[in-house]
Amino acid sequence: MSNEASSGQKLSTTTVSSVAVHAGNASIVIAVLKCGKWVKLQLAESTPNLLEIGSNQDETKKLLQDHELLLTKLKIIRVLCSGEKTNKVCVDFLQSQKCEWNQPPKA
Repeated sequence: MSNEASSGQKLSTTTVSSVAVHAGNASIVIAVLKCGKWVKLQLAESTPNLLEIGSNQDETKKLLQDHELLLTKLKIIRVLCSGEKTNKVCVDFLQSQKCEWNQPPKA
């Protein structure tokens, strides 16, 4: 994401909101960043680390299940939040799944 406008002036990148999704013992936090007309998602935090493979077969299976559940929840959130008039549906779903959707206060 470039931080320069077409006129050559520098644009600032702002965190618009963050989304925390929990599944089993796993959780991720995604930051929604805005720079000019561009919006970008950035992985801010992951517990356990997404690259962790576990120390034994049972732990590996549990990590895989938790990560697959996280991915499923993210896909559902993407579908629910993709329409212009689905904001309330999206927020209701996030709250029902014990997800956190943090938005800075409006000025």
